[in-house]
Order: sequence, then C-alpha cells, then structure tokens
Amino acid sequence: MEHNNSAGLRMGRGRPTPAAEEPSPVLGSTGAYKAEVKPKIGSAPVAAAKAGGTIAGDGAGPRILIVGGGIGGLTTALCLKQRVPAAHITIFEKADSISASGGLGINLLAPCIEVLFSLGLEVPLRETAIETSALILAGSHDEHIKTDPRGLAAGHTMPQLSIDRGQLARILSDAVVDRLGAEAVKADHRFQSFEERGDHVVARFAREGGGTTEFVGDALIGADGLHSAVRKLFYPHEQKRYTGWVSWRGLTPMASAPYDGRTMTIIGKVREDDGRVAASYGQAFVCYPIDEPTRKRGGALMNWVAEMAVEEVPSEEEGWLLPASKEEVAAAFAGFCFGPIVVASLISEATTCTKFVLYDRDPVQQWSFGRVTLLGDAAHPMLPFGSLGAGTAILDADALARALESETTSGTQGVPQALELYERARIESANDTVLKCRKGALHKPLTEACVRSSRRLSVIMFDGLNLDSDLDSDSDSDSN
Repeated sequence: MEHNNSAGLRMGRGRPTPAAEEPSPVLGSTGAYKAEVKPKIGSAPVAAAKAGGTIAGDGAGPRILIVGGGIGGLTTALCLKQRVPAAHITIFEKADSISASGGLGINLLAPCIEVLFSLGLEVPLRETAIETSALILAGSHDEHIKTDPRGLAAGHTMPQLSIDRGQLARILSDAVVDRLGAEAVKADHRFQSFEERGDHVVARFAREGGGTTEFVGDALIGADGLHSAVRKLFYPHEQKRYTGWVSWRGLTPMASAPYDGRTMTIIGKVREDDGRVAASYGQAFVCYPIDEPTRKRGGALMNWVAEMAVEEVPSEEEGWLLPASKEEVAAAFAGFCFGPIVVASLISEATTCTKFVLYDRDPVQQWSFGRVTLLGDAAHPMLPFGSLGAGTAILDADALARALESETTSGTQGVPQALELYERARIESANDTVLKCRKGALHKPLTEACVRSSRRLSVIMFDGLNLDSDLDSDSDSDSN
C-alpha cells in the first residue's frame, strides 16, 4: 500500500493503520523542545545529480535513502560512510542544490564537535569557525551577572565552535561529494510517499518540471527538517502552538572584536523588584562571533539573536527567514548594552535581518516504523533556547550509523531492528532535551535572578540549561 498525505496513513511497528483512527502519540505539554529549523537554500551550492530511477546498489551493503540535505542528513551520510562502508547512500533534496543560508550562526557544543572531528572535519572547521572561550550573562543596563568558560576552557576535551550555517553546510556537503561522489546527491527531489514491499522500501519523489520518480532502498531516513514530509505521514494531525515569543536574527561586521573575539554574550532585560534584579523580563539579546578569518584580522563577524515576548499571535506563517525591519528591532532594544556591546547599534548596522515566529510541538513516542525512521528536527523539533537543535541531529546521525553497523553485519534483514535500536538509544534523551528547551518559552530565555549587593550583582539562582552537561548526558547513551 502506498502512503501519502491525502491517505493519512500511519505505520505501526508492524502493519500500517489509518492515522485518523488514532491521535498522534505525544508526551504531553509539561515540557518541550526547541524549534531549531533546517537551513534554507542560500549560499554554498553543491553540484548534485538529478537523475531519477531505481537505486540498484551493488548488493554489498544496505541501500540507505536519506530525505533532506541539511545538517542532519549530510552528517548521517558521512557517519554511515564511515561505519558502514559498503552501504549505498543517497541524499534527496527538494531544492535545486544542497546549501544553507549564510548569515545565520550556529553553536556546536563539545559532544557534537567530537562526532564531526571523528569524521575528519577538524581542519576545515577550525579554519572558519570560532572556538568559543566564554559565555557572559549580563543585564540590559551594563550589569555583569556571571562569566562561564566554554569548551576547552571549561575542561572539555573538545571545543565549542560557533560557525556560519552556510559554511557548515559547505564543509559537510564538500565531504559528502568527495567521499560518496556527486551522484549520491539528488537535487530537485521532493518527497511524496513511500511503500514497504517485503524486505525493502520504495520512496516516491516529485520533480520540479512535473512527474515523479521512485527509488528502492533498504531503509528510508526522514531528515527533512521542521516541516518534515516524512514525519507528516506518521503524525498527520500534529498541532503546533504559538509560544508567545518572536525572534529576530542578523549578522553584523565589527571592525574591532569585543573581548577576545571568541566570547558569547547574553543580555537580558532588567527590572527592579523589591531589591531583586531579574534578567530577561520579556526580552533577551544573544550575540557571538562566527568567523575565524575575521577574528584573525582583529574584527568580528557577529551573529545576533533578539528575542521578545509578543502576546498577540503574529500574522506571519512559521519560518525562520521571514523579512524583518532592523530599524524596528533596534528601537525595541534601545538602551540595551553591556561593555562594548551596544545592542541597538549592532542591530542597525546588520547586513541581514530576518524574523522567526516561535511555535512549539509536543515530543512523540515513536520515530522508527519498520524500515523508516526520523532524525533531527523531523524526529524532535526544538525551540531555539538552548543551542541544542542541530547538535542533537548530529548525535542522532552518529547513533543511527552505529546501530546500522551493529545490525547489518550479516545482511539487510537487520535494518528494522537497527532502526529500533537507534530509537531506543536516542529518543528518551532527545525528548528530555526538547522538554528542557521548552522552559525558555514558558517564561523567559534567560531565567537568571540576582540581587544587587553594594556595587555588584550576586547570583542567587540560575534556572537555565547547563548546555554542555545536558548535551554530554544526551550523548552518553550512544557513545559506545
């Protein structure tokens, strides 16, 4: 039986059952996750083959069909190539090329970097990414709250890196083409449906010029992001909820780098209340440099995110590259400053400014269905309050490759078991991360409370995420 959106079918562990008869399984709304979005098409295009037809493979290993050419999909292909060298891997991207929008930064914490370095990507990553050294938490009127070391400075064996998404996509896609060949990437292939036929799965894709094409594989991986077409087949009635938060993102070149050129700063709005100073009362501003060559020249390419509570539901559809007015954002953050960071000026001088309306979705209790599974945002969309979305997808990719390596040594019959093993290794910790990230939407991105003592601020409570330890514990279950 073929599965498509109009049919609304949901695959179970065994035979498919109509999704309309059963609501999408969720964990409930007491926690949440982060909606870190799959990169859009922009810079760093990679030549991709567009030929259609059935993938025959060479019979030596499993045929893996990956839907989505974003960070999760590309990393999955590289992890599979490393751990299951005989696998025949194909990536399907709905756009004309594999790329990601430049001008938007991303933070990769130590456990994610360990995976990427193990793939042989240390040199290109270090050439372009900033090795983050510290995180400053501050109040909006130049109040210092605390400074925490990050990455190697915090005692981790791996650095924390901040990088332009477009540059990360280029590094990953260059490696894919180099190791798998350009023919492994099929651009202009929009996923439509799939059908399990015995010991294989057939995926159908639509083409820009009309018509469809089918590909045969032993496993289908849905790594197609927040608006996943693969996920929608299993959860057609999934609901999203407006969080009450809107985020603006931009990129600003600075002639002189603040601090050491490797420091992240989070500035929360401050209000006085019975001698207490609460940071991030309805607003927060995050900024960090993302380009190592610029730092070496003494400047900074500063990525920034401005977050604000907005009670009325915005009219825009969900998306992370919505056009925005930097003048309006700068006016909303007038007066915000800490040390050399004058927020309104940083926003006003931006070369790019986009808007992202934040919606939340409940975690689900099942990712793997026979020979099909979900990965990254398609499996666990998260809200962007913890720098964990893309990193969690990278950990997924590593765990999936390990599971397939373990269960396909004697043939492709073990693929369904491998996908279930991957789910068991990842779903609990990933959903826990999702729920931790939801806390940012329930109250405020930076829940730092402090008291004013003489001329300084003394921290008395921090209810935010310990990002490194959260992601470290998230990776422990699948690190061996």
